[in-house]
Amino acid sequence: MSLNRQYSFPWFTVLLSLVCIAIFVAFQFYQLDNTPLFKSYSELGAPYAIQIYNGQYWGIFTNSFFHLNYTHLALNLVGLWLFGAYLERRLTFLKFFLLNIVASAITSSIQLAMTNDAGIGFSGINLLFMGYILGKSLMSKDFQLKHRYLLLIATILGLCIGLYLNLYKGFLLSLEAMTSGLILGYVFGLLSCLKSNIPLIFLGKTLLIVSFISIIYSPWSAEWNYSKGYSAHEAGKISEAKRFYRKALEIDSNHYTSKENLRNIRIDELSENAYKAHENEDYLTARKYYEELLAIDPKNKWATENISKLPSYKNTRIN
Repeated sequence: MSLNRQYSFPWFTVLLSLVCIAIFVAFQFYQLDNTPLFKSYSELGAPYAIQIYNGQYWGIFTNSFFHLNYTHLALNLVGLWLFGAYLERRLTFLKFFLLNIVASAITSSIQLAMTNDAGIGFSGINLLFMGYILGKSLMSKDFQLKHRYLLLIATILGLCIGLYLNLYKGFLLSLEAMTSGLILGYVFGLLSCLKSNIPLIFLGKTLLIVSFISIIYSPWSAEWNYSKGYSAHEAGKISEAKRFYRKALEIDSNHYTSKENLRNIRIDELSENAYKAHENEDYLTARKYYEELLAIDPKNKWATENISKLPSYKNTRIN
């Protein structure tokens, strides 16, 4: 295979690089000291998990263009020019563009499904490019990347170190996106060597469909269940909201927002019951509800004031 002269210069790689740099620079001016990072990223176009699950599906694409710091950006740009530009010079513009779309959607959705976080950055895509080159190199002389096996060993070693850092040092590296990208890229590269493009197209379409289905329906994900509970909560469907919140807590017992929303629902229920009992002069029942409410929310002024107004039965004589 000879290089396609029409696309010999990696224009799309240049565009991707400029977009990443522009977003990074814009973020430096936009980020405020008192604003959480996830909120700033969301406002600039990189939604977090619950927003993606609630309809901002473009996040699995746009999140790839965001980077945490200069080192993160520099490493991904090096990878993009090492693997992306190399691929673009050997593929047509359309094939390279479609490969970017598939790589971003699949690696981000896998990361989201496995960790409740779509992640940010280009690393998953870069490793899919690398895997594609390695798979393609088995059959094509035009894809003989120099020192490719040494590079593969270094990458696998890097993933192992990343796993250690995530497990024992509290790092949040997107290893799921990177690992899946490397494996799937290799498979894509192998399939692209076949005479027929049908297997490659079939696999790409299937993975895209599965990726989008996993965003719409992910019952194994605590964040997905929380997002459904939150939507039901806002719509006033309390029983449904509680069911989803409890499911989220079954999956992740430390899911803070599900705990808090269940707590708030219980406070509302106890407040309503206490109010009705108090209004109907069922003071013993009202006291019981007020006490339960204060056990959950000790600083609740409304409950504190109302329980003080209840009649005392300590000195009541019984005939």
